[in-house]
This record gives sequence, structure tokens and C-alpha cells, in this order.
Amino acid sequence: MAIWGCDVSNHQGGGIDWHVAYVGGIRFGWAKVCEGSGYRDPYWTGNRDRALAAGVKIGGYGYVHPNGDAVQQANFFCDLHGLMLPGMLAPAIDLEESNGISPSGVHSWTHVWLDTVGARLGVTPWIYTYPDFWASQVRAPSCEHCKRHPLWYASYTTHQPSAPNPWDTITVWQYVGTGAYVPGVGAGQDANWFAGTEADLDALTFGAVSGLRLGARGPAVVELQQLLGITADGIFGPATDAAVRAFQAAHGLVVDGIVGATTLAALYDKSEDDDMRLVTTVEDGAVWALVPGLDPRHLSPEEFACAIACGVKPPINVNQRQKDVFGALINTAGK
Repeated sequence: MAIWGCDVSNHQGGGIDWHVAYVGGIRFGWAKVCEGSGYRDPYWTGNRDRALAAGVKIGGYGYVHPNGDAVQQANFFCDLHGLMLPGMLAPAIDLEESNGISPSGVHSWTHVWLDTVGARLGVTPWIYTYPDFWASQVRAPSCEHCKRHPLWYASYTTHQPSAPNPWDTITVWQYVGTGAYVPGVGAGQDANWFAGTEADLDALTFGAVSGLRLGARGPAVVELQQLLGITADGIFGPATDAAVRAFQAAHGLVVDGIVGATTLAALYDKSEDDDMRLVTTVEDGAVWALVPGLDPRHLSPEEFACAIACGVKPPINVNQRQKDVFGALINTAGK
């Protein structure tokens, strides 16, 4: 089974009708966010918001120039991309030019961009490239770091090509460039196939946890693992399967290792209970809720200002519970 998708940029303008695209069979895509550290695609946020509203799973891509600063380009991308929203695919690095940099230099540069974007957005970015470039300008046939990133591969052939090393599979195949008619976009477009089922695509979609099971990978698995309180590596392997089954058994659910609607509802209920664990400030008895993230002994300036605005007098002292996973303070003072 294959699922149809597209990719767009400023070249298509701001008039893409994503609802028509969805009705016409498009289920996923990427839209350009920026190029290098200087060009901002003016249509990114509009494409993102309209695609999500239409039900199209969408990600953003950054066209990169390895002769520039990798961290600067990655941060420029993240600043424009914004936070991951439910229904989004992880972003992609558009790797097509070496800009005179050696293969080893391009390879290491790519790692820096991927790691910076991954750390800021909390997901595993995709790698977009094409056969000649990967073979001659990157030359990384045994790179386990690259293999962890899903491959979006451009190869304009009649049959899907074999995956280049180090990947075992091509996750998305761009089978035509500027030669397809895409509903809602027009003629002369890029088009892609996702080699998998709707459930497989959901597993690679941020915020789409329901239906996950052994073998799934991607941002949705990371979210599941965070809900379970286990190591979040994005791989639904034996350890995650065991954790799901243990959770199901502990909550009187059917023990099948599948994160269906009932299991997911129970996980979110548990998360909400944890998030609303209450402590009291010693100054005025204001009640605060603990949520995962930061140590309450190290408030950000925004959190400190919020506390003061809510009537808590400095110094802000908090009953510190012996749980490292809880932290940042949200005020529910006097309510």
C-alpha cells in the first residue's frame, strides 16, 4: 500500500487549496520554511495551518547550504518553523548542494543541523536527498546517525529504487519532480509516495498516538513513551511493548500491547493526575500545580514574573517533592 503526498514552496504561491488536495487524495506533504539563514518562505505558516485544517499531515523543510554555519541555519529554521503541532510530520533537511564543501564536511555539517533541530523541536528530522548527491557528495554508507532519520528520497524512475546505504528502506519516495498534477496545487508539481499504511504514517505524525503497536517508530512513539514515563527513543520495541502491557494490566484494560482509544484515554488521565499534583508555597498558602519540565528551584524570568503577578511575595519557596520528573510551576492560586 502507498499513500500519496506532495511538497511545495514559495514557487506555488499562497493560493494552494489544501482541502481540494485532501479530497483529491493527498494525505501528507512538506512545505518550505526557509533557505540557509537568510531566506524566509512567506507561505510557510499559511500552508501549515491550511493543510492541518484540511486533514493533511504536513512538515516543514529547510533548504540548506553547508558552506554556512550549521547551528545558525538550524536555529533560523526552528525560529521560523515554530513549535510542533498535532498532525505535523517532523521537519526535513533538504540536502542538495555541497557548496564546495568536502563529503566528510557535508556529512558532519548535516549531523549538526539535524541534532540542533531535533533538540529544539523534540523530534527526529527527516533527510531529503537524491542518489547522485548522497553517493558523491556525502559518502556515508555506514552512518548509524543518519540511519536513525527517516529517508525522503528523490529518484525519478518508474519503480521505487533500492534504499541507499545506510538505510534499509525508503520511507517516502519522491517519484516525480515538477511533472505531476496535484489537486489543489496544479500541474507541474513534485509528488511523493509513502510506502506504508495510514497507521504507519500516523506513527510518524506528531500527536497521533492512538493505534501504536510493536514496530512503530517516530514522534508519536516518543509522545507515548513520555506518557508512560520510560526512555523516549521513538522506537516501539520490546521495552515499550512491555510498558504498555504493564500499564494496561494495572488499569484493568485488555492487555494486547496496542495503544487503542481506551488505553490512550487512560494514559492521558494518568498524565493529567500527575500534572495536577499540588504543593503549597510557604508565603501565603497559594496553591500551585507541578508539571513536567523544570526544577521549581530554578524558575525562569517568565515564571517568576507570573508568580509575582499572582500575588506570591518573594522569595518564592516551594515544597520540593522528591520527584525529578516534575518541575515548572503553574499558578492556580486561591482558586
